[in-house]
Amino acid sequence: METISPAPGTGAARPAPAAPPGTASAAATTTCRCARRPGSARPRPAGARPPGPRTPRRSAAAHPGRWPAPPRRRPRPPPVGRSRGTARSSRAHPPRPVARPPGRSGRSSSAAPLAPIRSPRLLRNPAVPLAGPLRQPWPTPVYRRYSGDIPIGSPRGRTAPGAVARTAAVPIRRGAVVRFRVLGPVEAVVGGRAVELSAAKQRTALAVLLCLANTGVSTDRLMHELWGDRPPRTAKRNVQLYVFHLRRALGDPERIARTASGYMLLTRPGEVDAEHFAVLAEQGGHALADGDPALAADLLRQAERLWRGPAYAGLEDSELLRQEATRLDERRAAALEARFDADLALGRHGALVAELAALAAEQPLRERWRAQLMLALYRSGRQADALEVYRDTRRLLAEEHGLEPGPELRALEEAILRGEPVRTAAERTPVARVPLPVPALLPATVTAFTGRHEERARLDAALADRSGFPVGPGPAEFPNGSGPAHGPGSPDSSGPPHDPGSPDGPDSPHGPGFSDVVADPPAAPAITVVTGPAGVGKTALAVHWAHRVAPRFPDGQLYVNLRGFDPSGTPVPPAEAVRLFLDALGVPPSRVPTDPDAQSGLYRSMLAGRRVLVVLDNAAEADQVRPLLPGTPSCATVVTSRADLAGLVAREGAQRVDLRALSPAEAVALFEALVGDRARADPESTAEVVEHCDRLPLAVRIAAEHACAHPALPVSALPAELRDEQRRLDLLDAGGDARTAVRSVFSWSYRRLGGPGARAFRLLGLHPARAFGAHSVAALADTGLAEARALLDELVRAHLVESEGPDRYAVHDLLRAYAVELVGDDAEAAPAVSRLFDHYRYTAVVAVGTLFPHDRGGLPEVDPPGTPVPPVHEPDAAREWLDRERAGLVVLARRAAGTGRDGYCVDLSRTLWRDFEVGGHHREALTVHALAADVAGDRGDVSANLGRVHLWLGAHHEARRHFERALAAYREAGDRAGEAHALSRLGLVHDRLGDYDAALAHLREALEIHRRADDRHGVGSQLHNIGFVHRRLGRYEEAAEHHRRAAEVFADVGDARLEGYALGNLGLVLSLVGRHEEALEHLERSLARCRAAGDRGGEGSALFTTGSAYRRMGRHAEALEHLHQALALSRETGERSLEAETLNALGLTLCAVGRRREAAARHRGALTLARQTGDVFEQAEALAGLAAVLAETGDHARAARHREEAAALYRELGVPQSEDIPARLAT
Repeated sequence: METISPAPGTGAARPAPAAPPGTASAAATTTCRCARRPGSARPRPAGARPPGPRTPRRSAAAHPGRWPAPPRRRPRPPPVGRSRGTARSSRAHPPRPVARPPGRSGRSSSAAPLAPIRSPRLLRNPAVPLAGPLRQPWPTPVYRRYSGDIPIGSPRGRTAPGAVARTAAVPIRRGAVVRFRVLGPVEAVVGGRAVELSAAKQRTALAVLLCLANTGVSTDRLMHELWGDRPPRTAKRNVQLYVFHLRRALGDPERIARTASGYMLLTRPGEVDAEHFAVLAEQGGHALADGDPALAADLLRQAERLWRGPAYAGLEDSELLRQEATRLDERRAAALEARFDADLALGRHGALVAELAALAAEQPLRERWRAQLMLALYRSGRQADALEVYRDTRRLLAEEHGLEPGPELRALEEAILRGEPVRTAAERTPVARVPLPVPALLPATVTAFTGRHEERARLDAALADRSGFPVGPGPAEFPNGSGPAHGPGSPDSSGPPHDPGSPDGPDSPHGPGFSDVVADPPAAPAITVVTGPAGVGKTALAVHWAHRVAPRFPDGQLYVNLRGFDPSGTPVPPAEAVRLFLDALGVPPSRVPTDPDAQSGLYRSMLAGRRVLVVLDNAAEADQVRPLLPGTPSCATVVTSRADLAGLVAREGAQRVDLRALSPAEAVALFEALVGDRARADPESTAEVVEHCDRLPLAVRIAAEHACAHPALPVSALPAELRDEQRRLDLLDAGGDARTAVRSVFSWSYRRLGGPGARAFRLLGLHPARAFGAHSVAALADTGLAEARALLDELVRAHLVESEGPDRYAVHDLLRAYAVELVGDDAEAAPAVSRLFDHYRYTAVVAVGTLFPHDRGGLPEVDPPGTPVPPVHEPDAAREWLDRERAGLVVLARRAAGTGRDGYCVDLSRTLWRDFEVGGHHREALTVHALAADVAGDRGDVSANLGRVHLWLGAHHEARRHFERALAAYREAGDRAGEAHALSRLGLVHDRLGDYDAALAHLREALEIHRRADDRHGVGSQLHNIGFVHRRLGRYEEAAEHHRRAAEVFADVGDARLEGYALGNLGLVLSLVGRHEEALEHLERSLARCRAAGDRGGEGSALFTTGSAYRRMGRHAEALEHLHQALALSRETGERSLEAETLNALGLTLCAVGRRREAAARHRGALTLARQTGDVFEQAEALAGLAAVLAETGDHARAARHREEAAALYRELGVPQSEDIPARLAT
C-alpha cells in the first residue's frame, strides 16, 4: 500500500510524446531528412523514379473543394546521444536508450562524494512533426476607432496607419482560447492555464517567434538569438525540439508553421498582450485628443493593468528581445504620460503627486513627467514644492548634459511664478460633441397589466432614495469630462469631482495645504432586485415599470434576458451581454477589447455621466449580474431573478422587492381583462378559477388563454378541471402558498408526458445530485441505456429537464421539489434508490481501481449492478467520470448517512480517499470521511482516511490522533497491510513535528511488514519516505540511495506517478549537493508525471523543488516563476506544509534579488503558518530567513535574536543547519 506524502520535490516529468500519425507508413518510402549525413545521397526505395525534373504539385485550385495534398515527409530529429551527422533510415528500429557518461551536464565538482545516479527510465526521442503546406493568405483585421485605423497583428505592431497587414499563413484551428503574454515574464496561456515552459531556451524561442509573429523567423536567426555567435553543434536539432515542444504545449501544431527558411508563429488579433496594450493605449490617446478624458483615463488604466513587470523579463541575452523590450517600455511611458494628462484634466492632481514623484525619481531626466509633477503640485496648492522640482530638474540637466530645461518646463515655471492658471493640452482641446445612439431595448409591456401598486411604489422609492439620481432629462452626448483651468489651491468647484481615492485632505499624510476641501463620495447607483417564484410576474412588473419611468432616462434603456432559469437554454454569459450593450451604445466592434474585464470597464465608461436605465431579466446569480452594473449614480438598474441574490444586497447595496401572489381583486381583474364579458357574467366561477390558480399571474393568464381558445366552453366548466387536477396532484393547498402555484404550472407540462416519461420524471426526485447522466437515469428507471436517453429527450422537450452538454442533464430546484412530491411514498422509491446507490458505488470502485491499480486490494468488493454502467476502464475515462460526478458522490454519501444506508457511506469513504488526496479535494474528503466515521465508529480505514486529510491540511496533532486510532484498530483486527499503512502515515506526521527518530522507527517497521508480505509497491513507498527523512537530517548519500531504489521499484511495478515522486526527491537531493543540471532533468520528468496523473499536490511540490533548484543556481527569475506557481497550487489544494515551505523559499529568493521587504513578509507568513501546524523545521527556516533579511537591512540586534531562535530549533531537531547557521547568516 502506497503511503507517500506530497513532500517537497515530488512531481512528475514530461511524458514521451508519441510519433505523429502516419510516420510508420511514410517511413516505407522516405528517409529522414534531418538524419542524413551532409553530402550523402538520399537512398531511394525499390521502384522509385530516378532523379530528374520534378512534376509540380497540383494546386488546390485544380481540385475544387479539396485541400492541397499533405506533406510527403515528416522529419524526425536525431536521437539524443547520437553523434551529429549520423545517418539513420526511417525504416530502422527506434533508438536504444544511451546512458550519459559521468562528467557531462556540467556537474559541480562539489558533488564528487555522491556517485552518479542513472535515471531508472529514459524517455524515447520524439519525432518532430512539421506543418503542412501554406494555404491562402488571410488578412489581419483592422481595429477602427474614430477616423484612424490601428492595424493589429502586424510585425511588432509597426504597420503604417491605415494599412492592412497580410501574411501567408495556415488558418489557426478553433479550440481552447490562447493568450500570449510578453509584458512581463513570457508565457502562453491555453484554456485559462499557463503552459509549462521548463527550459529557458524554449521560452526564449517562443519570445522570438512572438516578437516576429506572422512574419517568419529563419532557423539561423533563431540560433543567433538563442546562443549568439557561438551556437553549439546540436543547435539546429535543439531548435527543432524546442519548436516541437512548443507546438505540443500550445495544443495546435498549425500554430507554428514551417517556412522555407524557418518557422512562423501565427497569432490572431488581441491574443498577444502587447497588441492589446497598443490598442487600448491608442484608443485612450484618441479619446484624450477628442476631449473625453474620463474615457481616456479608463482605457489607459486598462492598458497599464496588462503589465506584469518589464517586457520580456529575464530574456535580456537576446539582442532582438532587448530592442523590443526597450520599444515597449517607451510606449508604456508614453501611455502613462497620456493617462496623467487625463487625470489632471479630471482634477485628480492630488492623487497623482505620489505616483509622479516616484516616477520622476526613477527617471529624473524625463522632462514630461517632471512637468506633470510640477502641475500636480501647483494645483494642490504646493507652489514652493513645484518650483523646487523645476530647480532640481535644471540642476540635473546642467550637471549631466550642460542643458537648460525645455520650453514646457520653462513656461510652466513662469506661470507658477505669476500665479496664472495652467491648462494641459488635453484641457485646451475643444470638446467633441459626438451624438451617441439612444438605445431603446425594452420589450413590449404585457397586455392587461393589473395591480402591483405597492411594488411599483417601492420601485419608485428605491429610485428616489439615491441622491445622485437626476430628476430631469439631459442631452445624449459625450459628457464634458475636461476640467477647468486651476490656479494655485483652487478647490476645483466647477469641474468633475475629485478622485475618491485622492489623499487631498487635512488628514492626508502629505500634511496640511494639500487641499482644504474633501469631496463627499458620490451616491451609489440605484439597484433594485425583484425576486419571487416562477410565474409570479417578475418580468411583467419590471418591464411595465421601466416603460413608465423611461422619460427620466433620456439617454436610453438597456434590456437583456439573461436566461438564468430558462429551461430552453443555458444562461447568457456576462461577456455576451456586455457586448450586446456596447453594440447598442454605438461602440464599433473594433473598439471592443478582447478581455472580459476590459469590456466591462469600457461599458461602464460609456455609461459614465449618462442617464440610462438597465433591466437585467431572469438572472441566475449575482456574479452574472455584477459585470453589467453601471458605475455611475445617474443610471439605475432593475434585476429580476428567482434567486434572492443576497450578494447584491450585501455587497452592492441593492434593494429587494419580493413579489407574492396577486390579491383576489387583482387576480379577478386580470382574468376579466383577458377573457372579457364571459368572465364578468360569472363572477363566482371566475373567483374560483383564480383561487385554483393560486392568484399567480402566469397561471391566471394560462387559464384565461384556455378559456379564450374554447369560446363555446363556459367559464363555469373551468373550476371542475382545476378541481380534478387538485385532487390528482394534491398540489394546491388551502393556504395558497406560491410554491404550490408553481407546481400547478409545472403540472401542465407533466400531464403531457407519456407513462414512462412521467415515471422517469417522478423518480428523478430521488436523485440527490443536481446534475446527472443517462446511466444514472437508467439505474433509477431500471431500463437500458437507449431507453434512458429516449426518456431524457422527452423530458428535455417538455422543459422539465435541462440539457447541459453531452450526456449531462439537470433538474431545477423547483422542479425537483415538484418531482419529490410526485414520487411521495411510491412503492418504486426504495428499490430505485438502492439501484442508484449500487450504480454509483460500483462505478466509483472501478474508476478508482483503474486510476490507482495498486490500491485495488483495499477497495470494497461489490457486485456489478443490473443496469448499464459508464465505460471507466481506461484512465482518461475514469478520471473524467470522477471529476464530473465527484460533487454528486459527496451528496450521495451524505444521503446514505442520513437514511440508514451506512454501508454505502463507508464504502464511498474507502473508495474515494485516493482520488480526493491526489486531486487535492480535501473539503470533499473531510465531509465524506467524517460522515463515515460518524456511522462506522473506530474502523481502521475510516480513521486513517480522516488522518490523511488532517495531515494534508497541516493539522498534524489531529492527524496523529487519527492514525494512532487506526493503528490500534488494524492491530486488533490482525490487518497487517493496514498496520503498515498506519505506521507509514504516523512516520510522516512525526517528520512534520520534528521527531525524526520516531519517524524513522515507524517507517522502518512499515518497510519490514511490506517486505515480509512481498509487497513491492509498499516497499517502494517506504524507501521513498525513509529517504525523505534522511534528507532532512542531512544524510544525502543515504537519501539519494533510498530515492533511487524507490524510483526503480515504482518503474518496475508500473506506477509512473510515484516514480515521479521519487525522481522529484532525488532531484532535490542532487540540487542540494550541487549537481543542478542532473537535478533539473529529474525534476522535469517528475513534474510531467504528476501533471499527467492529475496529481495537484505532487505538481505543486515539483514546482516548489524546481524553483528551489533554480534559486541555488542563481537563476532567480525562473525560481520566482516556479515558486509563485507552487504557492498558488498549495493554497488551491489546501496543503499548508507545502505553503510554508514555498513561502520560505520565496523569501530567500526575494532577498537574493534585493526585494527585502517582500522577503520579510514571506518569511513571516511562513513562520505563522508553521507555528499553526506545528512544523518545527519550517519555523526554524523562517526565523533564519528573517535573520538574513534583517542583517542585510542593518538591524543586527533583531537579526541576532532570530538567528539564536533558529539555531536553537535546528539543534532541537538534530539537523545540520544548526552547525552552519552562523556562516549562513554572518553579517
